[in-house]
Parts: sequence; C-alpha cells; structure tokens
Amino acid sequence: SPLYAAPDKGQYLGNEPLIESSDERITAEARRQTASLGENAGPIDTVQALFRFVEQKIHSDVRLDGPAISAATCLEQGSGDRCARARLLAALLRNRSVPARVVGGVTLTKGAEQQSHYWVEAYVCDHWMPMCPYHHHFGKVPSTFVVFGVGDKPAVSAKRVSDLKHAFLVERVGKEDGTTTEKSSLRRGFESLSLYQLPTSDRRLVEVLL
Repeated sequence: SPLYAAPDKGQYLGNEPLIESSDERITAEARRQTASLGENAGPIDTVQALFRFVEQKIHSDVRLDGPAISAATCLEQGSGDRCARARLLAALLRNRSVPARVVGGVTLTKGAEQQSHYWVEAYVCDHWMPMCPYHHHFGKVPSTFVVFGVGDKPAVSAKRVSDLKHAFLVERVGKEDGTTTEKSSLRRGFESLSLYQLPTSDRRLVEVLL
C-alpha cells in the first residue's frame, strides 16, 4: 500500500521540530554507537546498534501525559516516555542516513482501557522495519500493535483545552476465547432492528429526528 511504499528521495531524513536529526549531540552519539561496526557493516547492523542503545541505555519514563520531549532532550536526560524514545531512535537513524519515522497507535492489552503508544519504522533492505525500544521488539512487532497513523503527531488534540488526558476503550466483538455460543433469538431480533442496518444517509436522518 502507499503507506508502506519506498520513501521519496530525502523523505524521513531531515529535521522535524522534535526530531533534531542534525543536532550536534545526536550526531556525536550516532557516531559513537556505530564506530565499532567496521567497514563491512551493513545497514541492518547500523539500525540494530542504534536500537540497542535506545533500548538499553535510555531509561523509560512511565508517565503518559505532559509536555512533549524532543529527541535531543531525551538523549541529554538519558530518559523519556515512549514517544520521546521513539523520536530519539528516529533522529539517530536519520543522522546515519537511514529513513525513519515515528508510528502512533495503541498496543492492545488486557482490560478495556488502552493507552497511546509510539514506535519506529526504518526503511532498510527495501522494506519498512518496525522496532519498539519500549517493549523490546526489533524487526517485527506483535499483531496487538494497532497503527493509527504515521508521523510525530498526538493521537488526540483539542483547541482551548489544557491538561488534555485521553485513553481508548476497546471492546471485543464476535466470538470470544474460541467459543461458539449461539446468539439468542432476542439478541438477533434487536440486531435486525438496529439503526446501524440502515444506509448511512437514512441513519443520519433518523439521528436528526431523534
């Protein structure tokens, strides 16, 4: 799909407001982490070395809300939340000429309430490779990682609202735990009368009338 097509020339390599890929501190750290790879190192080796640095050396801040932390600040502090660590990894990769982007979504866990999550995709060996230093995934992520969008953007935004907090409520539908429980006749009857069975235009009209 276009979302996973090869990036255009120069795309996902430059600076962004919170991903300072050409910052002196980012450059120095990227060189330090890849200096020992040798001349025969491939792009995968570079990506893995930078991933391991963020995964192991940058501590996780468990806070979920607060001011956005840039890649350079995360490196300087040696810690950051899941989004800050993703920005730092993306900045380090871009500094080494590896196209990288932040991906936002949720990771499905037990319970109804799900929190926003951020990880990174790097374009290497002709495909986008996902990696998550927060949950220690390199090369692939579980199917419980649900992508909402690509880019360093907040999952939820609002105008004239301070201290905005949010969570996503996820409800399982259909069969659960492999069971094959038949729907009751009463439930089937209610579903057949549901407004959601109507075409979209008719549904809007009924909503207005109600």
